[in-house]
Amino acid sequence: KTVEITAEQGQSIDLHVTQYGAMEGLVTFNGEPAPNASFALILYPASSHHGVITDDQGRYHVSGIPPFEGNARGTIELDDGTTRYSLFVPVRLSGGQATQLDFDIAAGTAQVEGRVYRAADGAPLECRLNLLWQYTDGEAANRDRVEIRTDSDGYFRAENLLPGSVLVEAFPRFGNVLKHRKRVEIADGEIARVDFPFDETYISVHVSNIPAEAQTQAVLALPPDFEVPSPMTTWQEQMQVEDNTLCVGFIRDGIGEFNGLPPGRYTIVASALPTGPYFQNYAAAGDDYLAKVRRTSTQIELVPDNPNLSVHLDFDQ
Repeated sequence: KTVEITAEQGQSIDLHVTQYGAMEGLVTFNGEPAPNASFALILYPASSHHGVITDDQGRYHVSGIPPFEGNARGTIELDDGTTRYSLFVPVRLSGGQATQLDFDIAAGTAQVEGRVYRAADGAPLECRLNLLWQYTDGEAANRDRVEIRTDSDGYFRAENLLPGSVLVEAFPRFGNVLKHRKRVEIADGEIARVDFPFDETYISVHVSNIPAEAQTQAVLALPPDFEVPSPMTTWQEQMQVEDNTLCVGFIRDGIGEFNGLPPGRYTIVASALPTGPYFQNYAAAGDDYLAKVRRTSTQIELVPDNPNLSVHLDFDQ
């Protein structure tokens, strides 16, 4: 593209030109090259997404990326319909050059299967699910991830999985809930079962004095005896809240809603997070980010005779 620039005599013009860079490397699945695979490069905290097809040797090339420093991860789509994620990798990209970065999407012999349905009548619920493994590397939090979907009868199965403690997140098209979460232990060569029955319960959370800097606002349901630190002082505290959360709902216009929880006692939390990396890498965000994470909580009990509750939470209390 040619641009004509004119200036009067004695006038100076400052031109600022961004030199874009590229990233390239080898994509492997369980240590073997992944040729002709649908691959996506995702950069954090910019959250930019670049999709390409790997070549016959399993290599990718993405160009036109602005200078960047942060974390990257790669994903591939498999023939069974699942999307598999690599771990996060720190990267620094300079303009005008290609940065080499390989991605390995690990696999194992474990499996997870289950069903998502209405508890009242067993009717299937259409649902997207995430399977999350948590890793720690020094002071950085990291996770491997698999995405799957239910079939028309509400069943799901994920194969070729790594063993370990897995957090399964279900994102149903059901009421105002964002996601329900359960933890399951999986082992090589075995099939673990985890079901998501959704009860006909509803919780409305009225939230006041939400911090002005909050970009992400949600209501959380946690076990009844869980103590919620606010403000956060370490990223480990933040990860403990993430890993103990049973259900997440949105806050819109000061009201948070979720439904589908079985009867029982819960800690209900209103959460306010500033702009930041969310759970990708709390440690990299620094203490300033953690100090701005705000939560306020209360205890409730859902009983079969009273499945609908209204709760008020105030960030100033």
